[in-house]
Order: sequence, then structure tokens, then C-alpha cells
Amino acid sequence: KRWPQCKVQAPLEGVFEAQAGFIHVERAISGICALAQSAGAILRYPEKVTAIDLAQTVTVRTDRGVYEASRLVVTAGAWMQAMLPQLQMKLQIQKAPVFWLKPLERDRQLPCFAFTDHGRFIYGFPSLGEGIKIAEYASTEILLKAEDKPQQATDAEWEKVRQGVHAYFAEGDKLRLMKTGVCMYTMTKDENFLIDFLPGYSNLVVGGGGSGHAFKFSPFIGEELANMIQGKKSEFDLSFLRHRV
Repeated sequence: KRWPQCKVQAPLEGVFEAQAGFIHVERAISGICALAQSAGAILRYPEKVTAIDLAQTVTVRTDRGVYEASRLVVTAGAWMQAMLPQLQMKLQIQKAPVFWLKPLERDRQLPCFAFTDHGRFIYGFPSLGEGIKIAEYASTEILLKAEDKPQQATDAEWEKVRQGVHAYFAEGDKLRLMKTGVCMYTMTKDENFLIDFLPGYSNLVVGGGGSGHAFKFSPFIGEELANMIQGKKSEFDLSFLRHRV
């Protein structure tokens, strides 16, 4: 009754979580960067890392210069495997198509939503001026390298999500596609993150393998990476996030 635009029919059942929400990604990153700078961090961008040389000291080569440090933390996302070939754990880059739909007037009060049925998981966010953002969390095309990421989703990918829109929205046939895009998930085999020292090195810590659900944990992951590289012990058992083959 509260959101009649959502079509929940048997055998589906609905759950409402009043304290759930979403994070404005760009605002969150801007805030984190501002806090880091206020603590003395120096941010350099756009600057592309071209190589990391490992020895007693770590050398980072970029398209603008060379930097040396005694210790290093690497959180390179979809570029992790290419940047650190010494990484023994397989990380797969998964293409993740996303879609924006033109909302109807009553959709402006739509909450975050997720529908799961017959093995499908379709989720989305209310319109923040760009339209309703919607996607399917599913195994899709594997990219050999991050640079292979296309800018737009395919018609076939949209058709799969369109079927979900029609199934789960009362007026799904009236929701028009505005634009598409493609994100990348850096997947581990068990879809848990990777937080560990690079095998064989005590001066380089890696954080990655977000598997499509890591961003909301960024403050925690960052703190744990900082503790590790400084030799501080975590108060949590993170053994399940260490290297797995």
C-alpha cells in the first residue's frame, strides 16, 4: 500500500527495513579525501601507476614521476592483478551493466529496492535527478583487463533487466530507458574481500576483491589496511579475508 508501484505477488513476500539506505558515492569519496588531506595526506590525480618495483624499499613508477617508500598499500580495484602479477589469488573482472529509467511522478518517493526470485537478484535506487538506477546482480561477461570495459550496456543485457522491471513494477511498461552504463566488479571466488600482505612481502598490503559489495565497508577496510601496514594487531579475526587459492 505504501509503494503501490512495486508489484509483489505470491509467492513473493516483502520486507521493509526502515534503517536501510544508500551512500552518495561521489560525496562520500570527496569527504574521505578531504579528511585525509586534513590529516596530512597528499593526493595526486589524475596520475597513472605504470609499475611497482618491490625490494627492501618499494618503488612506484607513474606517468608523472617515481616515488619510493618503505611500505605500501595497494587498492587498485580492477587493475590489481595487472599491477601486481605476484598476486597468487585469482581476481576476475566482471562486467556489471547498469540502467537508468525515467520515473513516473509517484516514483519520486520510491525507496531503495531489491527483488529476488528464481535465482535472480534485481536491485535499484530512487531517482536523484538522473532517473531510477536499476541493475541485476548476476554473473555476466568476464573482462580480461579493465581497459576492455565498454561504455554502454548491450540490448541483450537491457532485455534481461527489462523483464524484471515488467515483473516487479506495476507500471513497468511505462518506465522508459534513459541511459545505460557499465561498472566493474573485481570478484573473488567466494565473493569475500582480500585484505592481506602480498605473499612473500612484509612491506606491501593489498586490499581488493570487493566483489560488488565493498564500498559501504570502505572506512573499516581502510582502517584495517592502515593497521596492517603499521604492524598493529586487528581486534577482529580477518583470516577469512586472507589469500585463498
